[in-house]
Amino acid sequence: MRQGWHTLIFARIGGNSMRTLLSRLFLLSLLLSLSVAYGAEKTAAKSSSSNSSSSKSKDGSSSKKEGGDTKSKSSDKSDDKAKSSDKNDDKTKAKETPPADAKMVIIKADKVSLREKPQQNADALDTLVRFTPVQVIGTEGKWSRVRTKEGATGWIFSDYLARHAYVSVGASVAPMRQGPNSEDPILWKVNKNWPLQIVERTEHWAKVRDCDGSEGWIHESNLSADNYVVVKAVSMNLREGPGVDKDGNPKAPRRFAAQKGVIFLVLDAKDGWLKLRHKDGDEGWAGAKQVWGWE
Repeated sequence: MRQGWHTLIFARIGGNSMRTLLSRLFLLSLLLSLSVAYGAEKTAAKSSSSNSSSSKSKDGSSSKKEGGDTKSKSSDKSDDKAKSSDKNDDKTKAKETPPADAKMVIIKADKVSLREKPQQNADALDTLVRFTPVQVIGTEGKWSRVRTKEGATGWIFSDYLARHAYVSVGASVAPMRQGPNSEDPILWKVNKNWPLQIVERTEHWAKVRDCDGSEGWIHESNLSADNYVVVKAVSMNLREGPGVDKDGNPKAPRRFAAQKGVIFLVLDAKDGWLKLRHKDGDEGWAGAKQVWGWE
């Protein structure tokens, strides 16, 4: 009887313990499930947040690219403006470009005013001295529009201009120097009446070119405005008159011949022919292309 009571007691206690254990296991399982579910939800939330952040980063990158494109477009507009400005500059330069037949001449008066307009009372822009080379880029009435070697442009009364840029040696012998100074080395010497082409002008000095292309500086006191030329052909015939016939042959009979290097004074010019005088007094006509020192 006692043994049965103990067995019953143990069975009851054991049954209660089992129920308690099962309850606890159920609660533990429930908590574990909830924990797993919460962890999964949190992980999903983090993943969503990460994706959102990544999306923002890409959008930001895209925004920067668009900003870059905007700057690029702005830069393109600036480039277009610059190109437009360049085109305008080109047009301005084109207007100032001398015509193809622009001719180099020299000032033959002692001093000449370079004026703003082709009028005697127009403002004077500069003063040019004798033998200064200028380029004729236009004419209007009795005035010539010229450009100096420095690029200045203005108007000069045409009568003050020589017909070309050639001068001659006025002294019996003149030294050609390396620079515009009496202390500069002498390159060579030229004799009286030898033709020279003016290249540049400074105060009291002129840079000139010889018929063989050599250049040097000569003092203005050694120069003359007399028009002399030198024969550049091997032999040149001088004739009684100018002109050619329909076949291109000289019309006038031959008077005499001159060899290369002989100097003549120019007396007249007509249709590409020059009337020349030798120092011994002989005169005749010859084609201008056969001599150097005339244009």
